[in-house]
This record gives sequence, C-alpha cells and structure tokens, in this order.
Amino acid sequence: MSIRTNITQEIIMPDFLFFKKGRQIVVADRKDQEAATQLISQGYEKQFEEVTASSAENALKRFHDIRKDQEDLEYGFLTGGIFGLVTLLVR
Repeated sequence: MSIRTNITQEIIMPDFLFFKKGRQIVVADRKDQEAATQLISQGYEKQFEEVTASSAENALKRFHDIRKDQEDLEYGFLTGGIFGLVTLLVR
C-alpha cells in the first residue's frame, strides 16, 4: 500500500512602495508603515507605483523597468506626433 501526500505551500511575495527624493529612490515594504512615515518626514515623496516582488532589489529593478517603459511610451507619442505634423506640413 502506498500513501501519497501532496503538500502545497503558498509563496507570498510582499508588496513594495517607492519613495523619491531628488534622484534617490528608496524601497519600503508596504506593511512597514513606520518606514513610510519616516521617509515622508525626511522629505521623500511617495511614488504612484507599487510592485509585488520576492525582494526589495527585485522590486527596484521592476520599478526602473516601469519608469523606462513610461519614458519610451512618452517619447513614442512625442515623436509620432511630430512625424504626423511634419507629414501634414509637407503635403
């Protein structure tokens, strides 16, 4: 007789918040309200983005990817608009 036991373990990844002061970005666990309050009192501004990740380092990498994607999208709209305007002017 053989008995099989399936053990499932849920992996819970924390949510991270981002705070910016000048060019410096700081990552804080969403559950750590004390850290968030302290950062705000030190002049950091809470950023809109929130990321679920396995570590603060991975969250920061994802944050930079999100910001890069935003910059690329804004650049695309800007250059697309300029190209459209030039096309209209040439006609």
